[in-house]
Amino acid sequence: MALAAQPPVPPQTTQLPPPPAPISGPETPLVEVDTRPYVALVTDLGTITVRIEDRRAPVTAANFLRYVDSKRMDGFVFYRSTRNWGASARLVQAGPGEGGEPNFPPVVHEPTTRTGLTHCRGALSMARLAPGDAAADFFLMLSGVPAYDADPARDGDNAGFAVFGEVIAGMEVAEAIYAAPVSRGRGAGGNGRPDARSGGDDPDRAPDFRAEQTRPRAASSRRHRLAFVVRWRRNPCKTPIIYFAFIGAVAIPRA
Repeated sequence: MALAAQPPVPPQTTQLPPPPAPISGPETPLVEVDTRPYVALVTDLGTITVRIEDRRAPVTAANFLRYVDSKRMDGFVFYRSTRNWGASARLVQAGPGEGGEPNFPPVVHEPTTRTGLTHCRGALSMARLAPGDAAADFFLMLSGVPAYDADPARDGDNAGFAVFGEVIAGMEVAEAIYAAPVSRGRGAGGNGRPDARSGGDDPDRAPDFRAEQTRPRAASSRRHRLAFVVRWRRNPCKTPIIYFAFIGAVAIPRA
């Protein structure tokens, strides 16, 4: 005798849906922490904050940061303002002041064709005469100058200058340095004498600050001086960190 077919058992009301399929491979983070160093150039006219490209230009960046960390950049002066070069090539250049410590040895040149960086407005670049002789002097671009980038198709010295950072705050301070009165006869050198490389007496090379534009201690120098330099890194943990400087400190608040 055949058994009668039994009706199907309905699912229980507490039955759970099937578990989700496992995710293959590690999850990719949506945001990458930016650990590039930041440097605050504290000057008599205000602060210029620059971000250092230590990943794309590691050699040049490390050279700049060793001047910061060793305090050798304290007392640097902006000694060149290229107002006589026209609106298409505007920059201000800085270097060691009078009586400073000797420079570190020059570093290997990192052309823009290797780093992918360019001489756009706000770029931070190393001054040099020949590739591989850059040491301490640097300049801030106030206008884009593509001719400063490396170009293998160009005749002669086509290595360009080495960009290693950019201004992220304080461009108005750099513009104020550029627009400051100049001192005739002080030349392009950072030691207060006409620089033989620039041909000597050039009225548009050395920023000349009047007493009311500077602190009393810097009024006699007649040049714009980096009073002290503060370096910090962006803090991944978002907790306050304090780095002491020459005559003060800067705290990074919680983000």
